[in-house]
Amino acid sequence: MKMNQDINHTLKLIPLGGLGEIGLNMMLIEYGDSIVVVDAGVMFPEDHMLGIDMVIPDISYLQSRAEHVAGIILTHIVPEIRAPIYGTPLTLALVAERLKEFQLEDLVTFVTVRPQETITIGPFTIEFIAVCHSISDGVGLAIKTPFGTIIHSGDFKIDHSPVACQQTDLNRFSFYGEEGVLALLSDSTNVEREGYTLSEREIETYHG
Repeated sequence: MKMNQDINHTLKLIPLGGLGEIGLNMMLIEYGDSIVVVDAGVMFPEDHMLGIDMVIPDISYLQSRAEHVAGIILTHIVPEIRAPIYGTPLTLALVAERLKEFQLEDLVTFVTVRPQETITIGPFTIEFIAVCHSISDGVGLAIKTPFGTIIHSGDFKIDHSPVACQQTDLNRFSFYGEEGVLALLSDSTNVEREGYTLSEREIETYHG
């Protein structure tokens, strides 16, 4: 599915971290003069990184194009790049508390979103899709671009009887699958392992 393309522009997916590693997630989606930042994670240091508390992505490319950032969906780069931050209620609450530690809460604009809501950021139309994860309020993204739809699953698991989160909205992901997807960006820890993860409900019952 293609929208209004401009042959003078290229759609770019630029990962700055998070591929093949746990944490450090950051993906830029760029079209023309508009950039949306999806995730901005940190990673705990490895054993050989002595004296380092946190590892963050290399954002030099993003710094060089800071004026083109149309929106940020969760980020730790607030002091350097000013753009609205979009997230679900729990996610923004956690981010706000973190920013207060560094007196940065007045530098940002928070925009609360919820699953099944759709927003427009620059040339992108983004739908938030409920996903189940180890923390509540997780979402995946359906990002409509001038060249087609990108699905960004976020980190997720399939649990049909979760305790602390909503079920992953497989129906909505299926809808986009049938409609046509340009690219699927998917993240699920230990997905290479065979079998199924126990449901949170089963674990609760077992330990109860």
